[in-house]
Amino acid sequence: VGAIGLLFYTSTALALVSVAILPPIALTARLVGRKMKDRQKCVRELHAEATSLAEQALTCIRTVQQFATEQYESDQYNAAINQAHAEGIANTRLKALFGSIMQLVVNLALLVVLGYGGRMVQTGDLTPGDSTSFVMYSVMMGGNISGISTQFIDLMKAVAAAQRVFEIVD
Repeated sequence: VGAIGLLFYTSTALALVSVAILPPIALTARLVGRKMKDRQKCVRELHAEATSLAEQALTCIRTVQQFATEQYESDQYNAAINQAHAEGIANTRLKALFGSIMQLVVNLALLVVLGYGGRMVQTGDLTPGDSTSFVMYSVMMGGNISGISTQFIDLMKAVAAAQRVFEIVD
């Protein structure tokens, strides 16, 4: 909030260009956050299913041994764990992709600000000192936006985990 206020104080026109990136970032973070929440819930369910398979096999170990189905039970558990692992990796890749794209968007916005600010300095609408200040404020804002979007994703993952706990308790 402070960085945005300083941006507008330094140059309103340049601040509008800089702040124009906020709505797309917020929308993207919301959409990806929901997807991450759903995927995290799926990962938790797959882990629960694998744990259930192991519990069933270990609880009835004598029956499993009598029918010589140890390999079958082991294969079933391995398949469930591998599926949970694959979903977890896909979830992590989505998070990494989102973080990378957010960094790219913030850096591209900074390039636009630099270009437009340079043009304003050439025409005399902005002083070089104000342009430098504006870039520093933009960097502060960009770092905060990237951090907030990443924290939002982590929050959605935590919400998914908490929902799973509440489902088990109920």
